[in-house]
Formats: sequence, structure tokens, C-alpha cells
Amino acid sequence: MRRSVSILVVAALASLMAFGAAGAMAGDVGPLRGIRAGKAQRSEGKGEPLRQGASYVPGEVLVKFKAGAGPGDLGALRGRVAASAVKQLTSTGIMQLDVGTDVASALDVLRASPLVEYAEPDYVRSIGYLPNDNYYNGVVPVTVPANAQWNMKNLPSAGGIDMGDAWDVAPSGGSTTVVVAIIDTGVAYRNGGGFAQAPDLASTHFKQGYDFINNDQFADDDNGHGTHVCGTIAQSTNNTLGCAGIAFNTTIMPVKVLGQDGFGDDSQLIEGITFAADHGADVINMSLGGPPPNAAIEDALVYAFNKDVVICAAAGNNNVNGVEYPAAYPECVAVGATNIAGEKASYSNYGAALDVVAPGGGDYAAPGNKPYLVYQQTFAVDKQPSSSFAFRGKQGTSMATPHVAGVAALVRAKNPSWNASEVRGAIASSCYDLGAVGWDRTFGWGLIDANAALHAAKPSQVSPAPARLSPVFASGGTTAHLTINGTGFSPKTKVTLERESEAGVSGRSFAVTGNSRVTCDMPLGSAQPGLWDVVVESSTMLSGVLDGGFSIDNAANKTWYLAEGSTSHGFQEYILVQNPNSAGANVTVALMTPGGRLPDRNMSVAANSRMTIFVNDIANDTDVSAKVTADQNIICERAMYWNNKIEGTDSVGVQSPSYTWYLAEGTTNYGFETFLLIQNPSNAVTNVEVTYMTASGPVAKAPFTIDGNSRYSINVADDLPATDMSFKVVADERVIAERSMYWDGRRGGHDSIGTDLPSTRWFLAEGSTDWGYDEYVLIENPQAVAADVVLTYMTPAGPVAEPSMSVPGGTRSTVHVNAALPSKDVSVMIASDIGVVAERSMYWNNGTGKAGHNQIGVPQPRQQCFLAEGSTNWGFDEWILVQNPNSTPANVGIDYMTTTGLVPKNAFVLAANSRVTVHVNSDVPLADLSARVYSNLPIIAERSMYWNNKGAGHCSIGLMK
Repeated sequence: MRRSVSILVVAALASLMAFGAAGAMAGDVGPLRGIRAGKAQRSEGKGEPLRQGASYVPGEVLVKFKAGAGPGDLGALRGRVAASAVKQLTSTGIMQLDVGTDVASALDVLRASPLVEYAEPDYVRSIGYLPNDNYYNGVVPVTVPANAQWNMKNLPSAGGIDMGDAWDVAPSGGSTTVVVAIIDTGVAYRNGGGFAQAPDLASTHFKQGYDFINNDQFADDDNGHGTHVCGTIAQSTNNTLGCAGIAFNTTIMPVKVLGQDGFGDDSQLIEGITFAADHGADVINMSLGGPPPNAAIEDALVYAFNKDVVICAAAGNNNVNGVEYPAAYPECVAVGATNIAGEKASYSNYGAALDVVAPGGGDYAAPGNKPYLVYQQTFAVDKQPSSSFAFRGKQGTSMATPHVAGVAALVRAKNPSWNASEVRGAIASSCYDLGAVGWDRTFGWGLIDANAALHAAKPSQVSPAPARLSPVFASGGTTAHLTINGTGFSPKTKVTLERESEAGVSGRSFAVTGNSRVTCDMPLGSAQPGLWDVVVESSTMLSGVLDGGFSIDNAANKTWYLAEGSTSHGFQEYILVQNPNSAGANVTVALMTPGGRLPDRNMSVAANSRMTIFVNDIANDTDVSAKVTADQNIICERAMYWNNKIEGTDSVGVQSPSYTWYLAEGTTNYGFETFLLIQNPSNAVTNVEVTYMTASGPVAKAPFTIDGNSRYSINVADDLPATDMSFKVVADERVIAERSMYWDGRRGGHDSIGTDLPSTRWFLAEGSTDWGYDEYVLIENPQAVAADVVLTYMTPAGPVAEPSMSVPGGTRSTVHVNAALPSKDVSVMIASDIGVVAERSMYWNNGTGKAGHNQIGVPQPRQQCFLAEGSTNWGFDEWILVQNPNSTPANVGIDYMTTTGLVPKNAFVLAANSRVTVHVNSDVPLADLSARVYSNLPIIAERSMYWNNKGAGHCSIGLMK
């Protein structure tokens, strides 16, 4: 979904545009949760890394300050960035600051301030197209096809939208009380100021708009694009002149945000959207778009939608799997384009965020070997208002979008009591189905049908509420057959997988049973492994989500990344490689230091065995990350020890880098040192931003870069001293993030990997409030709204449920388990109504000083768990903790893989909603080993190890399969 911070304001004009597609940014919250059309919910953060090579207005940034920031505070902050001028763009609080030439440094300062909600560059955007008519460069056009307005006259089965029958229902062409704002290059709506009104707009109704390019009240068109768009919506009709308009009795509000040369910037688009919403617009048409998202743009869209505006936007003209922005935001109806044959227009974008399609023209040749285009009156020569007017054909999703806006205006006129969501729902649910039955990524809900939309009953406002999913995981490259149970499902349903910064994955072959069950096939193709949100949308464009509800597993377990690591500062580092196969594995170890990548090392691991690599022998006196690859499926962990093994840390590796990482635990208080370790395994430099989530809200770190094949260490106290925090890491290349913590002068320490997405379920197999242990559960809520969280403790005697607790958005909470359940061995299940992140920390003291370990939870139980590290030799005590979260007993077995081969353990029964502790020393004494834990039911397993008479310890989850 999200990879960049801004929205490219590009008019989706005739023919192809030179911009690619990116994924969706998180959607908003509150009343808009029901319209989350295949986009993940917005999480807290202050913007993303500055997009390399992007063009932005020199010296300008867009800033939204937090509520309650005082004038004195704001004045001081403005002074720090040398802001010589400040302009409030919208009533929602978005400001434009003139900060001089160093925009990047100003963003760093602003994003690091607790007074700032977010800060963005004011990107420069452009329109660009190659018209396929002969007016390009002033050439006189050839004969227009006889069926020039096929797009309106034809039935949907013949590629049109059936306006003939629609006008029988709405013979007046709508109502002047309905206002459509055309946010574009302006409209040729008046005679004056050196501009002329288009003759076929003579009887069109206009309302005062605004020109945000020239900063005056006259939104005159000096390009021609906005006038063409206006004609499709409200060209003067039944006047024996030229072309007809869909809602010809509608009132048009021209809003100019793009200049004559087709360029505009984010601030102008934001002002245009909020101006339209504040001045009575019922419908907004935006025949513009581009790949990157922008939090400030979405704020404006949320504002407009909450003022009951139907917002229509173009999907884009690159023929790529990815809807452009703003169309990809859930507040917009995303419009793709079709040709006269009812096929996807060759240029039209498609994908998980597409809502509907409409005639955009092109592809099919008419008499005279000219394609069927969309005709309306505009300038005879583009960008030349003095060239007079002509009826010209154009193609593009720009031409498709006003068809939807015009129909929305008619539906609003016929049903004045309906809200914006109901109007959207009527249009989408009444579409003429094209392609696969129901929603598909090529046509969305289908080709809009004006007559059917006007006959549609008032849509239900019940949102889908998915509750359970089966299966909850599948391997990449396969097709998963999903069954989703819940409530509020409609006869036509769409299912998508969404994840921040990644392109959405769309289902197919939908089948709905009643209102509580939907099945579909989900082709996973090359989708990035990791957790994904499951979004279920009805044909009325209402949706619900299971946050982090589905996991795409790696097709093979042959590559592993270990972000943390050091052979400096007194550390001893070991990489543990488990080979659970019947054949030997050839392994390559690549080490990445702050100075770059070291030469690769090759080695082999015997079948059903494990190998220990002492990293100090390969890379001495350096901080280091690792990438381990093999020709067989393997499992990797990393252990570190220091000060004559007074303490140590251990963590399983990560198989797939991600653009986003979350880590729940962290503190620079109480004598703790906290380090965030980020590994960049790509060849490219990556831009990274870190947001600390504290009890009082998010705090941004100044952005930074990491060289390719390198690693980066952050001493968090340098940014945030004496504070408890969680972390969100965002990069523009896929990276890996871990966090290490030390205390009491490094008497103790622990470490954990992060998660690439929050989830509504977390499982923690290890845990105890007995034997002198203090146990804490750390819950990070990276969402923008509060999470309702319930902890269930699973003890050897059965489950104990706690009352629900609220974790505010953008914060973290700490639960001291001893206070709720003293003197118990305990596993924990965390359930939340929205996605959160959970970890567990344990501390103890055998009289030699405080020791501890920490581990992130597991979002899904599985039937197998592989644990690479383990030893019952060298003074180690090893324990395997197994959690059964099922309502029935589980049969559990363990295979130990030693340096000399396989040692199986007898199977045992684990009671329902319970946990068991296995003392490995009793099964396999005096051995280095790995383990495979397996069961007939999905379970969770962790491994803890202690030494120095329990003066030290570490633990880790394993590979869940």
C-alpha cells in the first residue's frame, strides 16, 4: 500500500500517463470505517521518507499541528524552521509554511516535534497526455463517427450507460439544488476577463467557484480539460447544439487546481477539496490522480465525505495493477474506463481498490478508422482558450469519471434525503456486471447503469463484519480457498488482502451464503509474505476488516535475515542453523556491517541436524547483520553473550523484509538502554522514518538513510530519554527491524524481532509469575483509534479471562501479570477489536543481579514449530513451552535434532486452553540441539534457556508452519 508520502496531482487525461502505481495508504477512522474499500486503516505516524527524485515546491511544506498546541509553542517551532510565512489552507488545520530552501531539514525538525501531527512536502504535480485526435498541435479533426455519444445512448450491454431510459426517470436532467464541483483546470463557464463561455454550456447552471492557481474567484479554464469533463456532467442538452450532458440541470461549481501547463501542487488540491465541501458541493469530480498517497490529501477527503459529499476520482491511465490516488482512498469512488465493446480500455488501471468502470473511449475503430472516443465541447486547440471551441473526442479515465459524477448528481436529485454513502451504494450495487461474476479487479462492481441506479432502492447501511477466517494462512505462489464467516454480507461481496506499502491482493470466484458466509479463491501469486488485513466489502461499498487476519507464508524457508548482531563491545555472537530435512543443506552466510557487506561464507549442515556458527571468527569487532541462504529449507536463530556470559539474548530470524515494522516493547527509563537495529538487505539506499509511540502519543524521529547491504543502530535515548515507548519503522525499501534492550550497566539484556503488521490476536506461550519471575505484557496500538483488548491467561489448570482494557491510539500499555495472576505458570492470549502488537517481558534476580528476556507474540497457532537454538550442555537449562489455545485437548510430539542426528520424544496430551512446560535436559542431556514441536491441532511453542544458576536467560519463538 503506502510507499511515499504525497499524492501526485495528475489529470488522467486523454490517453496514457507516464506515472506508475503505488499501494494504498491507511484509511481513516470513525464513521468512515464502514467505507474502507480495500484499504488498511491509517496508523499513527508523521509522514513517510521523502520520495527520491520527487519535485516539490521550493521552500514549502504542509503541516498539521496537534490540537492544543499554543501560539507560543507554534511560534517557537516556526522559528526553528525559519518559517517566514504561514498560510492556513483548510479549516481542518493544514498549514502551508514557507521554510526557505532546505525542505528536507525542515521536515526533520517538524516531524520530530510532539506538536506536529504530520508534515509533508508540497509536491509539484503535472498533467501529461498525448491526444489521439488531430487537434493535437492544432491539426483540424476528421469526421466524427455517427454514433458519437455511444457512451450515453447505448445500453450497458453495448458499452453505454443507458441515458435514454435514465432521462425517462429524470426528464429534467437533475436539479439545480444539486451542486457538482469540478476540481480540475477550470471550466469555460463565463464571458469575461479575456475568457469566453463554451457555447454548449450557455444554459448550464453555475455556482461561484475559485481559482487556486491564480488566487481569484474566477475558475476559468486555460487548458481545456476541465471544460471537456464539465460537458459530460452538465453540457447544455436538448438545445439542438452539439453534445448532451448527463445531469444537464445540475449546478456546476468550477474549482481550478491545475494550471494551463497542467501543473499544480498538493496544497492547491487540498484547498480545492475543502473549498468545495465548505461551499455546498454535493458531488466532487476529480479527473486527476497519481501514484503516491498523502495524509494531508486524505484529511481533506475525510473532511469532504463527512460533510456528505460523493467524491469521484479517476483510477489512472497506465494499464497497471494499482489504482492511483486520490481514487484509491476509501472516501472516493475509484473509476476505471471501458470502450464501446464493454472491455477494459487498454490504458485503464485496475486492481484491488477499483470500484466501478464507465465509458472512457478508445481502442475500437469507427468509420474512418477513428476510435470511439468520448465527445464534448472544449477548446479547438488544447491550452489555447483563444482557439474557439469544437466538439472533440478524448479518451481516458478522466473521461470515465464524470459519467459517475453525473449519475451521482441525478441520484441525489431523485433522492434528496439519501446521504453520500447511500448514493455511492446505489450506483455500485446497480452496475452492469462485466468480467467475472460480481466484483473483479478489472471492472470493479461493473459498468455504471444510469437507469438502474435511478431505479435502485435505498441501499442498506449495514456494513460487513467478518469474524472468522479459514484457512488463516497459505504459502505464497498458491491460491487459497478462503471461507469467511461474519454478519452483514450482501449477495455481492468483494474480498481483498491489504497491507501497508504493498499492492492489494484481490479475490475471485465469490460465493455468498445468506448474510453470514462468503467463500472465494485468493491467488497469492508473488504477494510479499507476512501478515495481511482481510477486507470484506459489499456491493454498496461498505466494508469491514480482520486486521492481520491472514498470513502469506514463504513458499520456501531458504532465506533468513538477522538484523541485530555484534562482535564488538565485548559481545560473542552465534548463528544457529537447523536443518530438519533428510538431506544435507549447503548454506551461505552474508554479513552486513555499517561499512557494507563482507565476503560470503559457505558451509554445510547435515540432515536432521543443527550447526553453530561463531560470528566472531568471521567478522571481528564490528556491529553486524546477517543474511543466511541455503539450498534446503532451514531455520535460523542468533544468540549473543557478553561479560563472560553473565547474560545473553536470542532471537529467531526473519524470512521476509518489509516496508513497515512494529515493535511493542521499549524504554529508556529505569536504567534501561534501548537500541533499534535496522538491516537493509537491498542494493539500494533506503530512506527510513521511525515513530516512537509513547503513553502521551507518537513522537517522530528525524528521517535518515541506510546504505544498501548495510545496517543501522539507533540508541533511542539520544532521541527520547527517560520514556517508555513502542516503535513503528517505515522505509521506502524493504528492511528488517529488531530491538535490543540492556539494563544495570549491561548486567542484563534481551532482544526481539518486530511484526510487519498489527493483528487482532497474539499468543505468548512462555510466562510465569512464580519462581521469582516478574512478567509484563506490552501492547502497542499503532492505529489512530483506541483498541479494546482482552487478555486470557492459560495456566496448567485452565484459562483465566481478564476484563477488557482500552489502549488509546498511537500509544502503548504495560500489563503487570503478577498483579492479576500471582504465583502461576501462564501463557497469554491477547484479543483486540483492531490490530495491535503484543510482546512479553520477564525479569528475575537470583541474587547476582536482574536478568530478563523478552519475546514478541505469535499471531497464529500452527501445527508445527521449529526452534533452531537449544542446548542442555555448557551449564544450560532448556525448556520448551507449549500453549494449546483450542477448546479440545491436543496431542503433542517433539523431535530433537542434535549434532549427531534425530532424537524423538514420546507424544503427550495437552489439555484445552492450557500450557505445558517441557524440561529438555531430562530428554536429551548434555547436547546442543534444535527442536520440532508438532501437534494434531494448531499450537504455539517457545523455547527458554537459563544458565549461571538461573542468573541469566533468553527465549525465542520459532518458525511456525
